[in-house]
Amino acid sequence: MVNKLFSILFFLLFVIPQISAQPFTIRGITDDIDSGYIILTYRDIEYKKDSIIAKVKNGRFEFNGNVNVIDVAFLVTYSFKLGEGERCSSLLFIEPGISNIEIEQCRIKNEKYGRLNVQNEYDFFMKSQDRLYARRREGSHQLKSIENLFKRGMIDTKSYLQKKQKLIKKYSPVWDSIQNSELRYIESHPDSHLSLFLVKNLIGRISNDSILNMYSSLSGKVKGSTLDIGFNTYFMRYRIALSEEYAFDKLMPNEMAPYFEIQNDELQPKKTIYDYRGNMVLLVFWSLYCSPCLIENVFIEDLREKNKNLIVIANCDILRKENYNELRQYIIDNKYDKWINVIDTGFLQKGDIFFSGNFKDYYGLGVPRTVLIDKKGKILYKHYGYSKEEMDKLKDIIEKAINQ
Repeated sequence: MVNKLFSILFFLLFVIPQISAQPFTIRGITDDIDSGYIILTYRDIEYKKDSIIAKVKNGRFEFNGNVNVIDVAFLVTYSFKLGEGERCSSLLFIEPGISNIEIEQCRIKNEKYGRLNVQNEYDFFMKSQDRLYARRREGSHQLKSIENLFKRGMIDTKSYLQKKQKLIKKYSPVWDSIQNSELRYIESHPDSHLSLFLVKNLIGRISNDSILNMYSSLSGKVKGSTLDIGFNTYFMRYRIALSEEYAFDKLMPNEMAPYFEIQNDELQPKKTIYDYRGNMVLLVFWSLYCSPCLIENVFIEDLREKNKNLIVIANCDILRKENYNELRQYIIDNKYDKWINVIDTGFLQKGDIFFSGNFKDYYGLGVPRTVLIDKKGKILYKHYGYSKEEMDKLKDIIEKAINQ
C-alpha cells in the first residue's frame, strides 16, 4: 500500500510538473519606507519550495518568479516599526503575469490586487464570514488563555478540563458553521481554485473518502496547477503517514526495550539504556502545544512523587527556537525539573536543564507516547494518547512492579 502511494507521489512531483514555466511579477508599495524587507515563500512549477527576499527601497519592492497557473504563497513582512525581529504574514495567491499590491500597516490592502483574481475571491469569501471568524478567534484566544494558566500551574487539571469543555461547548457551533460554509462554497464553485484550497484545508478534519469525493467533484479547470500538485502531495503524504508502521508501533510488552542514549553536556559521558538497569524508567514523548500531553504530565509527576524509584525521561518536541524559553519556564513552574528533560540538540544551551538524546527506535506518529521499562530493561507498558483509564492502568502496573 505504502509503495503504491509513493509511486503516485513520484508521479505528482516529477511527471505532472513538466509544463512550461509561467512567469509572474508582483510589484508592491508599502507605507513602511526603507525600514525592512519582505519575503515571498511559494512553490515553483516543480513544487520545490522557493523564497524570494525583497528589500524595501523608497517604499517599493518587487518579486519575480515562475508558477504553473496558480499557487498560494506566504508574504512575510519584517519591519523595524514592529520591533527588531518582529514580523507579520499574509496569505497571497500568486498567478502568472504582472500584479500590483499595496501594504499598509504590515497588511495587504484588499482592494489593490490588480490581476490576482483568486486573491480577490478569497478575500470576498473571508469577508462574508467576518463575524464567524471573529468568533473563532475569540474562542481560540480564550482556549489559549486557560491553557497558559494550566501551563503555569495557576489552575489544576480538574478546573482546566471543566473550563476547556465549557468553551468547546460554547464555540463548537461557530466551528461547525465555518466548516459548513466552506463545504457549501466548494459544492457551489467547482471551477474555483479557491474551492481546491478549501478542500486541502479540510484534510484531517473530515474523512479521507469525503476529501476524495470533493476533489473529484471539482472541474478540470482547477487541476494540474502548482496549487493542485500541492493538494495532491499533501494529501498523499498525509495518507502515507497514517498507513505507515512506525518504530513505536513495533514495541511489544515483555520484549527488551530498544537502545536509547542521553547526554547533558558535551564534556560528560553519554548515558544509555544500559545505565538505567536496576531502575524503573518511564519514557514520555510530548509537546508543549498538545493539551492531552499537559494533562498527562500532571499525572506522571504525581506518579513520580509517589514512587521515588521511578525515573522519568521526557522527550519534548519543539519546532522553533522561540519555543525554548516557554518550554523552560513551563518545566520550572510545574517542578518538572526533577525529570530528565530531552530536546533536539539544535535547541540546547550549554549548562541548562535540558539533555540531548537519541530515541529513533521509539519514533511514532503523534503525542503523547508513553513507554514503561522495568528494572531488567523490558517493556512493561506502552500507550499512545491520553485517557484517565490508561493512566490508572499505568499507575497499577508501576506500583505492582516496584513492590515486587
